[in-house]
Amino acid sequence: MELIKKAACILFAAMVSTTFVKAQDLCVEPGTWSLEAGIAPTSLAGTYSTTEQVFRPFGEIFAVIFTFGLYTPQQSYDKYYTSPGLSLRGGYQINKWLMVTADLNYGTARAERIKEEGGPVERTDHWKTTSLLPGVHFTYYNKKKWQLYSGLAAGAAYIDCDDDDQASFTFEIIPFGLRFGKKVYGSAELNWGTEFGPSFRGGVGIRF
Repeated sequence: MELIKKAACILFAAMVSTTFVKAQDLCVEPGTWSLEAGIAPTSLAGTYSTTEQVFRPFGEIFAVIFTFGLYTPQQSYDKYYTSPGLSLRGGYQINKWLMVTADLNYGTARAERIKEEGGPVERTDHWKTTSLLPGVHFTYYNKKKWQLYSGLAAGAAYIDCDDDDQASFTFEIIPFGLRFGKKVYGSAELNWGTEFGPSFRGGVGIRF
């Protein structure tokens, strides 16, 4: 009986030790909150409607194909200028592979309207866009000081235009992202969607 008790104690100690080591090996443990500030080189939200920005190019390609080249895509000479897109992201690590997030984004843009090539600027439109996107990140590597992940988010944007304010559906897909660091960390990710278009986003954050 004494031998069984000793064996049970040794087994229990080994299990606790293994669990502790595994937890220590994780970059981010379940139950961890994070707050991150980021910036992207361009902010496309508001320069087009969601439909025009994301789906119109595909529609024009199919139109050219199905009309055997008779359809000609509309030529635009407008010039667009955007500011860097700013974002604030809160996150909660549910388990070692899943994080829920909420992104608050802000960006500005302007467009110079030109009717013909080389023509004068007829007017200039301005946008200020604020959006909120709940999302999820799927972590496929979570060891030591590194996290590798992909993610997606969808929400709503408020677009403050010169003459017509509007609300719009918005989304973001993150094909690849990484975070490095424990308490204080840095991040870098590729993203695509109505917020920043095909772009790169970098940030710094803190976990608590």
